[in-house]
Amino acid sequence: MLRSRRIRVLVGLIVFAGAALSVAIWRARSLQRTSKVYAWFPDGRVEDVSPEAGTYYQSCIHPNGTDVIFAGAETGPPRIFRTDFSSLVPKPLTPADSAAFLATYSWDGTRIVFSSDRDFPGRSIGVEEIPDPRLYRPGTRGGDRHRYFSLYIMDADGSNVRRITTGEHRDLRGSFSPDGRTIVFFSDRSYETPLWTVPADGSAEPTPIPVEGNERWTAFRPWYSLDGETIYFFGSRKGIADRKRILFLPVTGGRPHTLPWDDRGKTQGPFIDGTGRNLLFHSTRTGRAELYEYPLDGDEGRMLVPPLDPSLPEDREVMHPTRSKNGVVTFDISLKTYSPLDARLYGWHIKARKLFWRVRKFAWKHFGIGER
Repeated sequence: MLRSRRIRVLVGLIVFAGAALSVAIWRARSLQRTSKVYAWFPDGRVEDVSPEAGTYYQSCIHPNGTDVIFAGAETGPPRIFRTDFSSLVPKPLTPADSAAFLATYSWDGTRIVFSSDRDFPGRSIGVEEIPDPRLYRPGTRGGDRHRYFSLYIMDADGSNVRRITTGEHRDLRGSFSPDGRTIVFFSDRSYETPLWTVPADGSAEPTPIPVEGNERWTAFRPWYSLDGETIYFFGSRKGIADRKRILFLPVTGGRPHTLPWDDRGKTQGPFIDGTGRNLLFHSTRTGRAELYEYPLDGDEGRMLVPPLDPSLPEDREVMHPTRSKNGVVTFDISLKTYSPLDARLYGWHIKARKLFWRVRKFAWKHFGIGER
């Protein structure tokens, strides 16, 4: 009798969660932000370096500060663009018929590593879908079909493209080791190990970076230290309501450590600047996303405040900073394009989705219902 009652309660919760999820997702799918990429020069100038129309984000500056690469599109699959600071004219490096994004320069600026779905069948992912967090979560497939991404490397001018990872995986956010021989990246290849490395020439299969300790962490945007001995990334602990924060661990693996100064807010997007002495990131520690730098010698971090257009709305978010050896900083500004009702419905959507997965986990643990 008790088991039967528990099953009825469980079924009711699943129905409720599914109904709430389906109702909220109708409006949540239209919950979008628009984003533009900017360059902040040492003389104080701030220039928009992205195309006039569309959404563009997650830039990476050339180590010498001569140009910047970023991804985006007006609509449809995102492409990788490069803007030379001498002309401020953005030029595409990848074709429009497949998605290419999450591009970063090698430390010498001669090569670019990026993620793409160009060699997988089906509809390519659109720029509007990139923010979907399901794309970055092990064991899920966002959108209307299985989405897979491989890592590719090309020369700085967009030529000589070669694929360095294969298989039905989501290999994302690659970055070069300082010597250019290795790529560290995020992958859904294993639930236990989110960080992987692969030779930059694709001569061997990827290998996981072992993460020690009882806690399990998510991981994204990994970045090497200048000496190549440490990997910085951002993540949060799995299985609990935890905030995103900056972490680091040895390249050989080990227990992740946190930055003592990173004590509040959501902190994301670590990037070691061109000097190798400072860690840049964005954080909501003051309420909304702003740019920060943290000296790796252990001093306290400080906010970076570019002179922005005062007409920008108060809820704008400044994110994804990168800085070259000569002090040029690039970043993107994200603006809401949805109503308060959309935001409220999206909040309900997130809560319903969390409830659904908790109920599913409970059903598997106690009744063997559903898939792990």
